Amino acid sequence: MENAEISSTDGASRAASRHAYFFPAATILLASLNVWMAWVQWNSSGRRFRFGLDLAPLVSNWALGAKVPSLVLQGGEWWRLVVANFLHGSVPHLAWNMLALAMLGLSLERELGTYRVFATYVFAAVAGAATSLAFTAGTSLGASTGVMGLMGLLVVTHFRRRNTTVGGKQPFVLVTALVSIQFLMDYFQPQVDMFGHVGGFAGGLLAGVLVGDRNSEKKRPRAFQPWVAAAAAYLVLAWGAGGLVASLPRQKVLLEAARERGRFRQIDALRKVLVERPYFAEARVHLATLLWTLGRGSEAVAELQAAIESRPGIQEGASGRQIRRQLLEFHYQRCMQMYEGRSWNEALESAEFVIANSTRRQLLSQVHNLYAWILADKLETRLDEAESHSRKSLELEPSNAAYLDTLAWVYYKKGDLERAHATQQTALEKALGQLQDPDANSELQYHMGVIYERLGKREEAKESYARAIRGRGRYPEASERLRRLYGFTDEPDPSLPQPGQDPAIIRGII
Repeated sequence: MENAEISSTDGASRAASRHAYFFPAATILLASLNVWMAWVQWNSSGRRFRFGLDLAPLVSNWALGAKVPSLVLQGGEWWRLVVANFLHGSVPHLAWNMLALAMLGLSLERELGTYRVFATYVFAAVAGAATSLAFTAGTSLGASTGVMGLMGLLVVTHFRRRNTTVGGKQPFVLVTALVSIQFLMDYFQPQVDMFGHVGGFAGGLLAGVLVGDRNSEKKRPRAFQPWVAAAAAYLVLAWGAGGLVASLPRQKVLLEAARERGRFRQIDALRKVLVERPYFAEARVHLATLLWTLGRGSEAVAELQAAIESRPGIQEGASGRQIRRQLLEFHYQRCMQMYEGRSWNEALESAEFVIANSTRRQLLSQVHNLYAWILADKLETRLDEAESHSRKSLELEPSNAAYLDTLAWVYYKKGDLERAHATQQTALEKALGQLQDPDANSELQYHMGVIYERLGKREEAKESYARAIRGRGRYPEASERLRRLYGFTDEPDPSLPQPGQDPAIIRGII
């Protein structure tokens, strides 16, 4: 009994001594590595901050070790799974992660020791990056994987001590609730790499189970001794740093591109990179963006398609959204340009791409309507398909006067004059409050006049043509038809556009 009391006193004395001379070596080392890499990022970009206090442009982050799926999986640069956890996108990103590291690291290191905290952070960070690589297609970076690993270690520690600490299970429940809130916030923030956080947290849980608790009396295998785990973590860090240093000669062109301010030089630098690494799909997407800003749409689309071919998975995540957005914008603009240039089949080709890939209701309704107009009025073919597209545009915007006008014109071309008249009448009623452009209203009146004329209602046709002329001021097609109805000429002037052939008003964009 006496020996036990002496042993207990010695243990308490050692614990008090440990806390009295506590030095958070792991926390300081890890924070220093993060801050030092942030300085490297900032220096690589020419020591200038960008929008949102960004530390470095995307290209520079690629060169310095961000997790880039194509470079890891196809380029074999696995060291990026280590280095990416010490890079940050901006000063606020770095500050937030370092605050979390300080709060968790200091507390855990005091309770569990330097070795356990250091090993857990490193292995959890690598686990988070690997999970992100497996489940996401975008570029990612940041220390939050390691921070989430420390959260996992904290959960394991409180679970072990739930029956021996003051408060019982309350600390464990509180920490678990905080982790749940964190994951819920991650779910609603698309810019956050949630899989990286999940992988880091899971890595922290596993590390906590393996390296144990300093207060535990249970003997652990030598392989799971804290100092052994810390030594292994140090070797992992050394391997990652060695991979980065060894790759710097290959990254020289990327680093030069990051310092360039002119887009033309950036484009040249990226093309050099792609000659050496044609599988670098993320660089192709960035190159396409630069080409797009310079109005070189065809080249941009070619690069995007090459990126998809080299790595189909890039269509997922943030990169995928960027690709789809650029392709949709290109094909929509091309559709409008081809329409104005009277290249009807090319316009239909781009319209089909937009219809197949867009989810925006307004854009879809416009393109469906334009597709129907080209088929019915310009090509006068596939009228059933034209009617189908016209109806789809009206399903998306039921009260749009321009879309009703298109459907009426489809009926007119099909010879269903009664339905054409009824639909055009509805279009004119809707147009009273919608179409402020006199040209647009005049076109609807002109179409009604053509329908009346085919129905044999000459007086109503004359009135509609007259309204069309009054609205536009000069309407050669309506004037010619009105003159013919009054008997001034027997045949329409062949040099004038025929009904609906004036492309000045884009269908549905009036």
